[in-house]
Amino acid sequence: MTRSLRGAFLALFALLVVAAPASAEIPANANWSEAYISDSLPYPAGQPTLHADIMTPKGYPAGTKFPVILSIGPYFNHSGQTMGETPDGEGPQLRWNDLIKDGKVFEHGYALVQVDLRGFGGSQGCNDFGGPGEQNDVARAIAWAKTAGFSDGHVAIFGKSYDGWTGVMGLNSSSDKLTAAIIQSPIIDGYRTLYQDGVHYGSTWYATPGIYQVDDAMPPALGDFTDGHTDYIAGWATGENPACYATNILMQDGLQTHDDAAGFWKARDLPNARGSSVPTFWSHGFLDVNTKPDNFLPVWSTLKGPKHAWFGQYHHTRPNEDDSDGSTGRHQYFYGELFSFLDEYMKAAPHVALPPVEVEDSDGKWRSEDVFPPADGVNHAIALRAGSYTDSPTASDTIWSITPALTHDARISGVTRAAVKLTTTTPNAVVIVRYWDIDGTGAAAMISRGAGVYTGMGAGTKDIELYPADYIVHKDHRIGVEVTANDGLYTPTPSGQTVTVTGGTLTAPFLTWSRAKADGWPQLPGTKSKDQSGREKKTVTAATIAASQTTWDEPPAMVARP
Repeated sequence: MTRSLRGAFLALFALLVVAAPASAEIPANANWSEAYISDSLPYPAGQPTLHADIMTPKGYPAGTKFPVILSIGPYFNHSGQTMGETPDGEGPQLRWNDLIKDGKVFEHGYALVQVDLRGFGGSQGCNDFGGPGEQNDVARAIAWAKTAGFSDGHVAIFGKSYDGWTGVMGLNSSSDKLTAAIIQSPIIDGYRTLYQDGVHYGSTWYATPGIYQVDDAMPPALGDFTDGHTDYIAGWATGENPACYATNILMQDGLQTHDDAAGFWKARDLPNARGSSVPTFWSHGFLDVNTKPDNFLPVWSTLKGPKHAWFGQYHHTRPNEDDSDGSTGRHQYFYGELFSFLDEYMKAAPHVALPPVEVEDSDGKWRSEDVFPPADGVNHAIALRAGSYTDSPTASDTIWSITPALTHDARISGVTRAAVKLTTTTPNAVVIVRYWDIDGTGAAAMISRGAGVYTGMGAGTKDIELYPADYIVHKDHRIGVEVTANDGLYTPTPSGQTVTVTGGTLTAPFLTWSRAKADGWPQLPGTKSKDQSGREKKTVTAATIAASQTTWDEPPAMVARP
């Protein structure tokens, strides 16, 4: 075990002894039991045994079978979701306490099951960051939950972030066994977690692989020791693997291209999730800097079964989370939609009709859409100006291209792409593109961004895909595009050279039709998400605006839908 991992591991034991405990508890309206999902061969010859916490509604006759909401992930250790928690009571980790208390999952007649991925909680083995091992865990857990004694055979996979990722793994491996999928702010492949097209995300993301190894090593709760949960303790102890931890960190931080020779990242692509026919309720935030906004469309847009989505102007939050100011936000009606969706596919129950997509624009208004990106989006191009910048972590130079003031409102909805024409003297130049909404005073708000590495040398074109957005640029505002090497979201590996930009375009999808209620897109309940206030902002000087004028194909004014 490395010194840093050993230190973190010992610190966890110290926390268990001296920290104020955060109580684990069994929900008052649920029965709790544990189960172990074993392979046909004993560990380590076969797959590791996985631990599961099972919560079923109270008040039902013995032997009642329930539809199952199944969550599979790294956050269900009885001692807490992360290394800073230290429960001392007995019971499951209530990661989904809001689903229990606010959503009233047991009153709706569902069992809630939480399965530890390998290495975490009471499961054997060592985590592999969404690799073949964890994919196997998901497939086995789904198959087990479908036939378990408490299950009626209907299984919906449920989660957010990492356990949203396991939902995508479920679509990839087990579409024939899943009844539904509830996927919130997920990862859709391992590479996108740490990189965007060869550019590593910020410095804290270099630490992320190590954090998961410490979470894997995190010991059980005190209650597991005092109440004699020997199977749970044995599963945890069998999962301690310092050599595996070190390899995980080395691979995840060291393999910076998707097509690495080891095939590490390709093994985490989950291609079979695309085109799944499982009924899926998906949510994601356009402002999410954790599981970035490029983690939904490549899978979401391909799904062939019934689907419903919330795409809003929020960070890495659950769709139901209350606005801090107490305003009437998305939390007011999320659970109604969730259980309407689940009841339809899990119970064949009457349901409320839901629009395929609910989307929040940059003005904070929610509307329904038939598809996302909307079908009436038309690409319009902004010409990129020539110039140069230094590919160095200390450089602040940037090439601006700024449009004339808009003559009418314009709505961007979907994925923006840039084609940057450039000349380099060495390979692996970092190229970052950001574009901004600039008002009459020079105050700018970021619309979207994207990054990539130009692996060639000499003259060529680097294509950059920016994050999807739904943004209204108002009349008399300008659109400003930056091409540069640095952005606070990223910590790239610089090439140290001067990059010469000779031109190119930024092409964004602008909607043709206005989104008034009379046009068939009703405005939905909910006020502006509080996260809008955290949208990145800057001031663009009048001198920069004057010196950076460019041409563009301004879209026509939006009209009512025919």
